[in-house]
Amino acid sequence: GKDKNAVLVPDVAYLDYSGEKQECRRFFKVFGGLPKNILTIVAYTLSKGFTLYGQRQGAMIGITSDADVAKEFVDINQYASRATWSNCNSAAQNVMIDICSDSAKVARLDAERNKYFKLIGERAAIFMEEAKDAGVKFVPYISGFFITIPLEGAQKVCDCLEKDNVFLVPMKKGIRLAVCSVSKEKMKGLAAKLAAAIETAGVKQ
Repeated sequence: GKDKNAVLVPDVAYLDYSGEKQECRRFFKVFGGLPKNILTIVAYTLSKGFTLYGQRQGAMIGITSDADVAKEFVDINQYASRATWSNCNSAAQNVMIDICSDSAKVARLDAERNKYFKLIGERAAIFMEEAKDAGVKFVPYISGFFITIPLEGAQKVCDCLEKDNVFLVPMKKGIRLAVCSVSKEKMKGLAAKLAAAIETAGVKQ
């Protein structure tokens, strides 16, 4: 209702790897002009967007139509951040500032990111084609860093795979495959190994 406050947190960590630049950002327009009782906090990471994977640098971007809420958001996070981590990764911040201050560097960043976007897509395509041939079900993949293989008993399957030096991430209702970190060479044959592990573990999808 109108008398209640709400916080909306869209996580856009992988937005820069989601496809066409303008199309995948259209939803941001929804956040403009929302009622004062709604605070939108966009969770963003420049570690991925600026190809600084591993630098652990992100941001919470507060969007509100209330100036007092905006100030409170900044103040609280400034204190909480310093109390929790002492300080953020200033080297990564300075890299971002340096890139964003130079249109030529922005163009180079866009080209580098696009190269990785295509590479991840090629890796995913290898797995998806082989998974279909091997009868391994997966959640439809459009873009992003991960492919999810839904099944019960993920830990059993991952234990079987580890014996073959294949390390995937078991989750409660499936397995997460990081297409961002598995080379195209190692992606080949992975679906068949996964199918064999599912059978060995006696798990059904």
